[in-house]
Amino acid sequence: MRKSPTDLYSAIKDRLWFRIIFAAAVPLLIFSSLFYLYRNGSPLFCPFYKMTGLYCQGCGSGRALYSLVHFRLLESLHNNILFIPLAIMIIWYVIKRYLHIVCGKDMLPFFPIRRGFLMTLIIFMILYTVLRNIKVYPFTLLAPL
Repeated sequence: MRKSPTDLYSAIKDRLWFRIIFAAAVPLLIFSSLFYLYRNGSPLFCPFYKMTGLYCQGCGSGRALYSLVHFRLLESLHNNILFIPLAIMIIWYVIKRYLHIVCGKDMLPFFPIRRGFLMTLIIFMILYTVLRNIKVYPFTLLAPL
């Protein structure tokens, strides 16, 4: 069934309004969240740590982000050394999706993740989780503050 020109115009107009609202709302939401984090600290907690007393690979990420918004890079790395590299990849993907929705086309390249890289990353994260829970000197540096 073919749509009439009025229906097509209406769909485009609605999508344009969605794009405009989305383009304004997402940065506003992100900056207000970062401002809240800057003023009040991280409200996040790790349920895995609460239940087991062990650190997962994400433990300390909220404090790492809090340290980053206060421009304390070394403290951020000490809270969770994986946070910054993984955050860079996640931020790239979020910006890519944001621009795709707002502009209607891909503006940034996508870097495909190969199976070997993914397997290496999973093994590294498991190893990181095990090592940061060992209560001996060099490994205690991996535990969050």
